[in-house]
Amino acid sequence: MNRIDLIRYLTDNGCILVRHDKQGYSVIRNVMNGKISGVPKEEYILSATVCRICKTLDIESPEGVKSAQAIIDLAHKNHGQKDI
Repeated sequence: MNRIDLIRYLTDNGCILVRHDKQGYSVIRNVMNGKISGVPKEEYILSATVCRICKTLDIESPEGVKSAQAIIDLAHKNHGQKDI
């Protein structure tokens, strides 16, 4: 997913852009629950990373990356890891 599209998706779903870090990534906060996550500086962000960011912020992943979320959930289940 394109970085700009991801930030737009997050802001459309109740998050705000808090700041841009010196290393180049952006800090996003969900104003409903106070959870914070970073968005990498790369122009294109992998689907698994998009899913992890959305899960951290406690919002639903975009339609285009739902399959990646299913793979992540299956991997956590198979390795006995708790959701982070």
